[in-house]
Amino acid sequence: MTTLTMTVLDVREPTAAVTAIDAAAPGLRRRLGAALGPALRGRPAGVRRYVRAHRELTERLLAAMHEARPDLVVRDDAGEYCVAHAGGCSRASIELLRTFAADAPFSPWVQLMGPGTGVALDLLARARALVPGVEPLLLPAEAAFPRIDDDPDALLRFTRLVAQELQAEQSDLERARDVFGLSVTELAGLFGVTRQAASLWLIDGPPAARRAKAATVAAIADVLARRLKPARIPGIARRPATEYGGKTMLELIAADRHDWLIDSVRRSFDYAATA
Repeated sequence: MTTLTMTVLDVREPTAAVTAIDAAAPGLRRRLGAALGPALRGRPAGVRRYVRAHRELTERLLAAMHEARPDLVVRDDAGEYCVAHAGGCSRASIELLRTFAADAPFSPWVQLMGPGTGVALDLLARARALVPGVEPLLLPAEAAFPRIDDDPDALLRFTRLVAQELQAEQSDLERARDVFGLSVTELAGLFGVTRQAASLWLIDGPPAARRAKAATVAAIADVLARRLKPARIPGIARRPATEYGGKTMLELIAADRHDWLIDSVRRSFDYAATA
């Protein structure tokens, strides 16, 4: 039976590949395209948004490939992906994949399909090229490298800023948002702030008074990500549970019961491991 994740691995035509990307990672093509203009003008906030979207799309595509072929894209107990080779399982391909954000905007895919779509297709094509036994996503014959008419100094600043962002670890808020599948509005609700404030926190980090809570929420997300399939976590976090007094995980976090929740989540998995 053909599944969504098999389509991500096997689709051959660019338009069908776009459909597969959108199904695996809704909204990320739009986010990539919206961030890329300011990013290429060397604006730090635009670069952060672009790198964040590229990173998230990388994770979504890896999750889809793992779902389809867990023998090729392996997920370890810590929730990290590696690519199976004859000599074992290597994370080098995964790390390499994440570095392609710097030159993706200058790919022939961008010339052919436009900024957001082109970057997304570039990432999928490179991901498939790095996984043994998977057919490559081939560029159409008419594709060519795009003309570079932007300010060269701004483009150089873009590449340097991307490199800096790639070296920085994902923030607690970004990690929680990705694992729980939160919109910016939902993220804001967890901390009782406006959507605009949450958007700024994603770029600049939360204020000092909220960092402890952000770290705890990220820790809850990490525990779940190590123990559960990524696709299940958003639904579980939104499902009322008897042990939570009929509330959801997200409702407990919004009520500032995050410290109690992380203890409860850890206990539940410790019990499951010893039962």
